[in-house]
Amino acid sequence: MITDIVNIKYVNEFVSIAGKGPICEGIDMFLNSVEDYLGNCMSYFNKNGFEEAGKELHKIKGAASSIGLTRVSSKAKEIELELLKERDSYALNSRIIELREDILADTKELRNFVMTLSGM
Repeated sequence: MITDIVNIKYVNEFVSIAGKGPICEGIDMFLNSVEDYLGNCMSYFNKNGFEEAGKELHKIKGAASSIGLTRVSSKAKEIELELLKERDSYALNSRIIELREDILADTKELRNFVMTLSGM
């Protein structure tokens, strides 16, 4: 359900003020940046750079939140906290795969939702 993955109120307000273009551009920028963040996260993790890996997840959390992706933001935060607690025993790879799947699904849902809204 869209309300489980997107902050509807935030997106509605954003589109009513700025139109559809800026949020669609934000989605594109998010998708372009997130692969770098995920790659950096895994790279740091593999070098035992747990804090640095956590910072990459924190970037994803913030970027997702800025376009209204609540599920992705929450999941990135959850993974960040688990990683910082469990460190080298953490199954980061499988969690990154899950997060990437959510990112792809949720950005598609967000874009579809935005297209249903009135606005420029």
